Amino acid sequence: MAMEGDAGKMSASDIAAGGGSTDQATMAQELGRLQGQVKVLEERLAAADAVEEHLRIELDAARVEATDARADLRECQARSEEWRDRLKELRRRVDDAEASRRVAEGERAAVIAALGRRGRRQLDRSQAQTTD
Repeated sequence: MAMEGDAGKMSASDIAAGGGSTDQATMAQELGRLQGQVKVLEERLAAADAVEEHLRIELDAARVEATDARADLRECQARSEEWRDRLKELRRRVDDAEASRRVAEGERAAVIAALGRRGRRQLDRSQAQTTD
């Protein structure tokens, strides 16, 4: 019972039935063809397995890199937070220094004004004594 239109190709039932009208040469030829197909499929499977293993290794490496990157990120975030805190402290110190400078300038101006008044009074007294 060979398949119609496919001379030399047999169905599985033809092979199981002993080939019917086909001879052993045709069966051997069909067996060789099937063995060739099996070999090609085995080679493809081996290649696919190799690719899969390669991708698995790359995935493992990527996971390790991602873990390292997350650790680096946490470290950078901690450093960034430290720098932010340090910057806040420096800004506070600058603001305090500016406030102290303004107070000192005000006190200096008051002292200069007081010294000026005192000097004028002494000058006035000195002039009054010389005219007497």
